[in-house]
Amino acid sequence: MGFRGNFVKGFAKDVERIFLTGFMGSGKTVVGRVLADRLGWNFLDTDELVERRSGMTIPELFDVGEETFRRWEHICLVEVAGYSRAVVALGGGALTREENWDAVRGKGPVVCLWAEPETILERIRGDTHRPLLAGLDDEGKLRRIRELLEVRRPYYLRSDMVIRTDMRTPEEVAEEIIGLLRLRP
Repeated sequence: MGFRGNFVKGFAKDVERIFLTGFMGSGKTVVGRVLADRLGWNFLDTDELVERRSGMTIPELFDVGEETFRRWEHICLVEVAGYSRAVVALGGGALTREENWDAVRGKGPVVCLWAEPETILERIRGDTHRPLLAGLDDEGKLRRIRELLEVRRPYYLRSDMVIRTDMRTPEEVAEEIIGLLRLRP
């Protein structure tokens, strides 16, 4: 999977926000922070916002039910889609729902950060806050990552561009986004 250049040429003059999507462990939060810092913009993470607004952690929300988490996610996504000069890290499954695509469509480029399943496993191996991988050993996690990536691939491919993050620093990825969108830090 590589760069897709189906975004409108000259996008830079209109860019007020950038949405980062991709699977857990693809680098949305760490790249988003670097990108926002380089641009002098705000960084927003919808998962963090969901936790603040709901008063519950993501695993607690999933314990209540994934649909409860997804409702909170949509509310927060609609809110941040209106912010200016913001880099927004979306939850890994946010754009699997059409209502969330509707919330971001036309509000700024959607950039998918892509990492291979083995890279993702390495990055999230010790993280206990991943409800979709809870209770699985490494082999089970890798199998589940592959399954979820396959289901989500068509949604990720709807992004304006797809950028690989395997074996790259967050700074390198942020610089590529800035260059492809023709932004001026």
